[in-house]
This record gives sequence, C-alpha cells and structure tokens, in this order.
Amino acid sequence: MRFTLIILLFLSAFCHAQDSLTIYFDVDKSKIKDHFKAKLNDLLIDYDYLAVDSIQFIGFADTTGNVKSNLRLSARRAKAVEKYCVKLFSEPIITSTYARGEGKKEFAAENRKVELIIHQKPEQKSTAQVIEDVDPRCFTIEENVLSHCTYRTITKRKKEYIYLESEHNEKWDFDYKNLYYVVAQKDGKATIRRVKWKLKRTGRLWWEKKRYTTTVPKRYFELYKLFSIKSAPCDGCSEELLSKDSILITRRANYLDLFLMNNIQMKYGFFNKKQLKIRAPREYVDLDETYRYNFPGPAHVSGIVEWETKKGRRKRDYYYLNLPIEGYIFPNFTKSRMVSRCISKGNGFGNGDGGGPWGCGGIRHSIPHFEVNLEAGAFFQNDSLTGLLAVGVSSTTKNTYAAILGGINTYKRFYGSARFQFFFFDFPFQALSIRNRWIKPSLNEPTYKFGRLYAGFEMKTSYREENAQFFEQNVHLGVARVNTNEYWGMRRIYLQGGFANDFLNRTNDKGYPFVQIGATFQFYAFWFRRR
Repeated sequence: MRFTLIILLFLSAFCHAQDSLTIYFDVDKSKIKDHFKAKLNDLLIDYDYLAVDSIQFIGFADTTGNVKSNLRLSARRAKAVEKYCVKLFSEPIITSTYARGEGKKEFAAENRKVELIIHQKPEQKSTAQVIEDVDPRCFTIEENVLSHCTYRTITKRKKEYIYLESEHNEKWDFDYKNLYYVVAQKDGKATIRRVKWKLKRTGRLWWEKKRYTTTVPKRYFELYKLFSIKSAPCDGCSEELLSKDSILITRRANYLDLFLMNNIQMKYGFFNKKQLKIRAPREYVDLDETYRYNFPGPAHVSGIVEWETKKGRRKRDYYYLNLPIEGYIFPNFTKSRMVSRCISKGNGFGNGDGGGPWGCGGIRHSIPHFEVNLEAGAFFQNDSLTGLLAVGVSSTTKNTYAAILGGINTYKRFYGSARFQFFFFDFPFQALSIRNRWIKPSLNEPTYKFGRLYAGFEMKTSYREENAQFFEQNVHLGVARVNTNEYWGMRRIYLQGGFANDFLNRTNDKGYPFVQIGATFQFYAFWFRRR
C-alpha cells in the first residue's frame, strides 16, 4: 500500500503542478478543530478552485498506541477532512484518501495531521499578445473595469497570482479586449501582455453565475494593475506638472466596489430603525483591505466596515455587517484602489467632468425637497365628521415634515391647514413581515415604503355652515405609511389624533379630542441645489 502511494505521488508530481495544505489534530482525535475548519473554508479563496484537477487527503498519526490502531486513526482523519471539503465544493472535484499510519517526524504533534495535496490542471500556453518596448509613464489604470471586478491573491503551482472575476455586461462601454499587464521592465521600457479572459461559472448559492475570469502574476499586477495603452484622457505625464495645464497621475483613492455591491444580500432588523443586515460571500471580501460605507444624500453618513463571522455550516460562507438605515437608500461600499486621474493646476485632484468626489466643481449637496400635493381625508371632532379635499405644498427633510393646504370640505366650504411634524421613529414594513428574507438590494423596493411615528402641531380652519367656522390649533401624535419614491403617486397614508382648541370658541370653549385620517398624493416635486 505504501509503495503504491509513493508511486502515485511520484507520478503526480510530473503530471501536474501541486500545492499542499496541512491540518493538525489532537491526540487520538479525528475531529477537525475550529481553527483548521476556518483554514479549510478558505480553500476556495486561497486557490484557483476552477483550475484544481484533484485533491489527495493523506492521513498520519503519532506512535502512541499500536501500529494497526494508528493506521485506522490516520484513515479516519483523512476521511473526516475529505468529507468536510467536499461540502465546500459547488462542483465535484476528484478526491482520494490515503492512510499512512505512523509518521516519521521528530515531534509527535507534527505527525497527528492530514496533508492535502492539491493538483492543478496543466497550464495551457498563453496565446495573449505580447508588446515590447512600451513607455510605462502614461499607463492609464482602468479603474472602471476594476470596479466591476473582484480580485484576490491565490496560490497556484507554489506561486502567487491575482485571480480576477468580472461582472461583464455587454451594455457597459468597457474594452475588455485591450487590457494589459506588465511582464517585464528594463531601461525605462516595459514588455506587456494582453489579458486573456475566460468565461466560467463561478460562485455558489445566490451569487452563482457566469463571469469572465483571468489570473495575473501578483508581482506584475501590483505594478500597474490592468491598464490600457490608448491615448491618455488628459495632456501630459506626472513629471510635466509645472508645464502643463492638466496631467495624469496614478495614486490610491477610495473607489466604488461595484462587484461587491452586486453580489451581496440584505434584510432589515426586526422592527429596528437602526439596523440593516448585510451579508457578502467570503471570497469577494478581502479582510486585508479597508472597506468604507456611505449613504448618498445630504447627510453623507459614512464609516469603516467591520465584517463579522458567524458559526454554522451555511453561515460560515459569508461575512456579515450591521449598518444603520440612513435615508432609506442602500449604502455604497468603497475600498482603496490604485487609480489614474487627471489633475488640473489650481483645482486639486479632479476627473475633469465636474462630478463625483474628485470633480472640479466639488460635491453637490441637495437641500430639502418640495412637493405639490393633493390630500383627501376626514377628521372627527365634537361629534362631527368632516371630509376634506385640498391641494398644497409640502417640504420634507430627514426628520421633519411641513405642509400648507387649502381646499374644500364636505359642506363645500373652505378648508385650510398649516402643519409641522417631527419624526421620532421609522421602521420598514419589510422588517415586520414573516417574509423578511435575504434579498438583493436591486430588488429592494420596500426600502421606499416604511412606517413612521411622529408628533406635531397644526393650525386649521374650516367652515361647516353659514357663520359656523372654527380656527383651531392642535397637537397630535400619528402614524403614517410613507412611500419615498421620487415619482408621482401616493406618498403617505396617515392616522393622527390629539387635543385641539378653537380660538374662536365657536365649536367648544374648552380643549377637545380629535382624530384625523388622510392620504397624500404627489403630482409634482422639485429640489433646490447648491454647490
């Protein structure tokens, strides 16, 4: 048996390049420790899974006990690791187990192990175009392409590579066929190779789909990432800063990780205004990178992402994150990247188009928006029910709502109102649903629809009959179903109640309770902007 194993290992060394991984065990145990389970979980991250041909699991034991029992123990260890790894693979990989029994290491603890021999498929000779003697000073890093890619360091044939997956879409104006990386540098000139993409099915569970993949030697990728050799988007190179109006410079900057944002899921915390739960596939998160989140909008809430892990067979496939809900807009995620940017003299860093965080004009901020509304409803006070139909203008900020309305009541008399409300608790309706499941943010229409608790006051007047009018001030508490979608349609349905006082003493000379219900429709909205 041992002779056969030696022959197989000898032959495999010449047939395929291989990598290895070692898992250690406690005395007389075949149960995998949590520390090494985490190491096995990263198999799909640390190696090019799609390039793996087969994996051998070779079990060992120390010399404690008799030889036969140690041989059986080494077999159990190899089978345990094989069984654990097979559950990780989304597609079948050829596996085999071998029991070596007692190992020959000097220290006993080094013999209580399973060695994983990872055989890579034969590397095909690259047919990618090679261009020599290229001046690298004006390479333009294609940050738009990289933003739609995920990349990580993997081991292949005992060498480090950068493995890239791209969310390729024919609608995007990216020239994937003319991307390059450096393969050699000498005397101020570079030899570059065209990136060769392959269409493969990658990922598991909800993130499984066909993507374009490629590998680039790590030492080359770190120089200029992926770049094009087309004309630079602005005049000059970095050393010409003093003589040119605009130059191209390569530097580190926080940039949108659109690939990650397209492959995460979210759901709301149960009845919790402050919590948005997010989970991301482990292979698409690099814990050595610093990720930041920010919510677009005037508040511009941002922070550093603190990824979490959880136990459980399925939970270990993801990293988790809890974020506050801000403005009911899904957050952007950024990480530091090397990017090429045009820089204009006297204007600081800018991309020349006036938009984005590096735009020449700076960031635009929106101030509170205004709407033209139609409101229908009814209020009950002093044993009298009165309907209303009114038009008006409202303004909404992060925490307040104000409106001025004028119209008619059910007696065909004038109705007018001026109200101000303060929101003190919001909650997404999705959080209350038994169907509050993980969903893609792009499918997250409930983000716009949520419940709101508020307090406010109102000045209101209404005629009911000839010379029978009132001029009322009230304070109230209310609950509303709000739709923050920008398009016209129903914006809120509300129910509010409280106590009121008639300044004219026509309806009652004392304070009295009231209840009001209504629905507000938007048919026009506008924003004032400032730079």
